Amino acid sequence: MAFVTAYFDESYASPNPTVYTVGGYISTDRRWSKFQKAWTAILKQEVQKRWQEVHGPNKPLFFHMTDFDNPHSKIYGDWGPANKIWFLKELHKIIHKAYIRSFASGVIVADYDE
Repeated sequence: MAFVTAYFDESYASPNPTVYTVGGYISTDRRWSKFQKAWTAILKQEVQKRWQEVHGPNKPLFFHMTDFDNPHSKIYGDWGPANKIWFLKELHKIIHKAYIRSFASGVIVADYDE
């Protein structure tokens, strides 16, 4: 018997979105463990120093696309386009090694409310 774990994230554009989207990945616990090690390693290598300057040493290190995409981000705001593209490619490599299946679904809020 195989066990799998799924990770989800939602996306919407405003406090009153017209569309909700949910997506994620399914994989084995073993693959997620390898993912976590690789993900943490690249964040420590590329982000941790600046992260600690901004947030202090006690805030857990994580990646959030909203911060990464913000040109005024205290963490990523001074990264040039080439560095951002490289970093996202590296994160995508880590994701693609880890997951078995990906999924996404969206719902138009007005249709749901009917």
